[in-house]
Amino acid sequence: MTTLAPTTKTRTTFVYAFDEPDPGGRELLGGKGLGLSEMAHLGVPVPAGFTITTDACRTYLAGDGGWLEVLELTDDTLQIRYEGACGSCPSSLTGTLMAIENMIREEIDPAISVVAT
Repeated sequence: MTTLAPTTKTRTTFVYAFDEPDPGGRELLGGKGLGLSEMAHLGVPVPAGFTITTDACRTYLAGDGGWLEVLELTDDTLQIRYEGACGSCPSSLTGTLMAIENMIREEIDPAISVVAT
């Protein structure tokens, strides 16, 4: 599979095939993308596929007028607020909230819950 890149002058790569060399670890590919890439490189049978980078997601959110702000961490609850277009998007309010919570539980503390206000 060939790496796909936007046609802009920056030539930032936003998509990596599972069988390509790992360019940036978890920070760039996310946990699942990195795991699939590592398995493919170890010879574990992984269906052909690709990962859309976290940079692509950030660029998309910002370009669509959306973002999120971390408000506070009280006890085991992290409070965030979606900004711009993200605040009115149903998939932001469910899918990304769950993804953020899973990442924080995996990387920081399994007891932390994330709520959006």
